[in-house]
Amino acid sequence: MLRYAQRDYAGAETPMREALAIRTRLHGEQNTLVAEALNNLAVYERSQGRYAEAEDRLRRVVAINIALLGEAHADVATQLNNLARVVQDQGRLAEADELMRRALAIGTQLHTEETPEFAVGLQNLGGILREQRRYPEAIAVLRRALGINRATIGDEHPAQVFVLAALATALAESGGAAEAEPLFERSLALIDRLKLQDHPRTPDVLAGLGLLFVETGRASRAEPLLRRALELRRPGTWQAGAARIALGRCLAALGRGDEARPLLEQGIAAVREARREDHPSARGASQALARVPGADRRPAAITRAARSEENR
Repeated sequence: MLRYAQRDYAGAETPMREALAIRTRLHGEQNTLVAEALNNLAVYERSQGRYAEAEDRLRRVVAINIALLGEAHADVATQLNNLARVVQDQGRLAEADELMRRALAIGTQLHTEETPEFAVGLQNLGGILREQRRYPEAIAVLRRALGINRATIGDEHPAQVFVLAALATALAESGGAAEAEPLFERSLALIDRLKLQDHPRTPDVLAGLGLLFVETGRASRAEPLLRRALELRRPGTWQAGAARIALGRCLAALGRGDEARPLLEQGIAAVREARREDHPSARGASQALARVPGADRRPAAITRAARSEENR
């Protein structure tokens, strides 16, 4: 996993596959070390936008660990959490909700409700609820996660930074921009202080505050945040598409339609392909494109624009 952690994505997959093959040969398929290697490969595949492959591996991991360890085990809870995230990535929110609650139920059974690990599950559940527009539930769950982390790891731990930002995002999307903005600002200050600029969740914070600025008539302040968020996204993922939409909306608000148009077209194509049109960051994208003069909103034209960009 070292190359992956260092963002050497091109060189990461082969060593992971080799490790999986070696462990399988030495221990057989039904072994926790094999499950660990499968999980590592699935995490990599998810980062590349290969969600179906990652899901298949994670289902196998869960089955192996349940067979060997029983369901009431911390490792099973972790893998259910991972599986819920990749199911969420594919837009199957009801199923993701069920899997995440199953993981949290194991934590309750093991009496780990007041641990940072349990707070991670709550944070992920909050994200699923937010996507379902169940904002009061999402905000309550995220406040609980924030409280657990405050009591256990403190307010300046990296995990707490992103729970804070997740809460800010839910508040902003539910009409609480005034409360959300200082939470976003605090999260970004901590990202700088803790040197988390390249953390996988940092683009979420940048995009959240950027979109808040767009929605409150301060698009000029949003642009550098949204450009940085797009730079940090992995090409070929629906998250990169959502980042294009956010930046396109910002540029459209600034009256720069010629720049906004291709970003919106490419972004819409990417989220459509991943069946993520209803994700909060993609909502309103078609309406934004409709307001840009000269935009071709036919699906075929949008798809061509996205493919052209991906082939550059």
